[in-house]
Order: sequence, then structure tokens, then C-alpha cells
Amino acid sequence: MNLEDFDLRNLRVLNLAGNTLKKLEPGCLGNLTSLKALRLDNNRLSDLNGVVSGFLISFGST
Repeated sequence: MNLEDFDLRNLRVLNLAGNTLKKLEPGCLGNLTSLKALRLDNNRLSDLNGVVSGFLISFGST
């Protein structure tokens, strides 16, 4: 299953926290044109180059 399988043009907030993600492929969020906030805390991501641009990213509370 891929994000392209769904109509997510109006998705504004995506919570991927606590999923033990290790990698997100570059461009994987490119079709989420309305995305404003992305939550990624409690994952094992080390590199987000080419993945994120133009929205707020949260890695946890401060």
C-alpha cells in the first residue's frame, strides 16, 4: 500500500509518532500538498533530506 493509493490532497496534519520508523524515502510526502504539520517523535529516523519541506515538523514536546 502506498500513499498514492489514497486521495490525501486535503490532509493537513499527519501523526507518525511512535512507529519505530527508520527511514522515509525522499519525496514520499510530495503529494500531500495541504500538509502543514508532521509529527515524527519516538521514531528512529536519522535523515530527512528530500523528505520534508514547507511544514512544521514535531519530534516531541519541549
